[in-house]
Amino acid sequence: MCKIGFFAVVLVAGLLISCENATAFRSLPETDTSLFVDGDTVTFQRGTVARDIYNTVAYLFDDNEWHYVTGAWNRIRTATVDGLPQQTWESVPFTRIRHDTTAVKTNPNNTGYLYTHTVFLYGTPSREIIFRRQTFNVNQVTERTNQPIEGDITFTF
Repeated sequence: MCKIGFFAVVLVAGLLISCENATAFRSLPETDTSLFVDGDTVTFQRGTVARDIYNTVAYLFDDNEWHYVTGAWNRIRTATVDGLPQQTWESVPFTRIRHDTTAVKTNPNNTGYLYTHTVFLYGTPSREIIFRRQTFNVNQVTERTNQPIEGDITFTF
């Protein structure tokens, strides 16, 4: 009887510890969303990293559903013409936005995951902004993809 009680205590303690570690793996670095949100207008200036865009969109829309917005991504497009780089501004309008996170196990004993956090901008053409990070062991997180955007993204909701 004593062995069963001891086993139950160890099992509960293990579950609590693993839940705390799982939360640490899923929690993202914080973003000061007030830098980007002004009333019902959101502006991400050139150089804003993907993590801050994802965190702000997730803060505004706490589900993974499409939300109707009026927006545009004004960005610099670089092309090579006659061997020389040529830059022009491209405006990519979008009418809906959503965010999503996927996790893929990176090793068999569940201590590592690759998280992909994506913001989808639906328009013609549609675009994605991707932030990736990987966990290895308890509280060891490495950012894999966190590129700054080129140009400005602005939308109203």
